[in-house]
Amino acid sequence: MTARTIASDGVDELQKALADDAGFEAWYRRSLPRVYSYLVSRSGGDVALAEDLTQQTFIAAIDQRSRYDGRSDTITWLCGIARHKLADHFRAIERDAKGEALDPILAAADGTVA
Repeated sequence: MTARTIASDGVDELQKALADDAGFEAWYRRSLPRVYSYLVSRSGGDVALAEDLTQQTFIAAIDQRSRYDGRSDTITWLCGIARHKLADHFRAIERDAKGEALDPILAAADGTVA
């Protein structure tokens, strides 16, 4: 089996999954546990966060389906999207923490009391 055949098989799998409700449900049920496990294991066991990011991952995958080139398994591709969603989440937390730390400093510079 060549790399081109593998890529074609992966793209075909995703196209079939998105072609009808039954195909999507089968693909989703097969993929969901692995994506969720990936996220829950990397989110400190935060189940709510893992559920939210899993949902965001599948939404992004559907929106970005034209970007899937089939070079990897669809679950690997989904976990890549999930990794980016998790990184975005942690960056937002860090950004918020920096903003909160700067609030008293900025208030003092303006002459207002926080």
